[in-house]
Amino acid sequence: MSQNDPKKRYNDADLQEFKELIDKKLEISRQELTYLQEQLLEINEEADAIKAGNFDEGSQNYEREHLAKMIQRTQDFIRNLEFALVRIQNKTYGVCTVTGELIDKKRLMLVPHTTKSIEGKTIEQKQAQAQPKFEKGHTLARVDTTKKALSKTAAAVKKGDGGKMEEWDEEEPLGDFDMDEVAIDDLDLPTDNTEPEQE
Repeated sequence: MSQNDPKKRYNDADLQEFKELIDKKLEISRQELTYLQEQLLEINEEADAIKAGNFDEGSQNYEREHLAKMIQRTQDFIRNLEFALVRIQNKTYGVCTVTGELIDKKRLMLVPHTTKSIEGKTIEQKQAQAQPKFEKGHTLARVDTTKKALSKTAAAVKKGDGGKMEEWDEEEPLGDFDMDEVAIDDLDLPTDNTEPEQE
């Protein structure tokens, strides 16, 4: 059975080859995870001996956060490899979840936990870019509510009520909103023209 087989699956010999590769990567990743966890445990045990405000404390906090991120990445990688083994067992391994076509063998050897071909990944990215980032009506309603709240706050401050705020109208409840969903440009607020920090 070739890679172009109409049944759209790799043959048993190929699946065994992928399984051996994944087993090796799993063994290495699990050893790496154990090492990282031991390192984090060691740093946590040493933290009690360090005085507050010491430079070493800041350095250890950074190292602790870095190790925690590496542990999370390694755990995710192990989980994805384990899922790949399940797909091998089900004989669905190597089939793109987007196109339904076989993923190129070279790609699987490089990224054995992948579930998408290059073509499938490209299609998925184009679809994601075509979708709006938010549901317009929902977010615009939140922006409108936020504008009303800020306008009332500004009016209360301008009135000079000694810092007292006007009562909110019951028919205009603020509700809960996420400021991350509100565009600053839509709020007509003064800005300090400073660029936000990039992560």
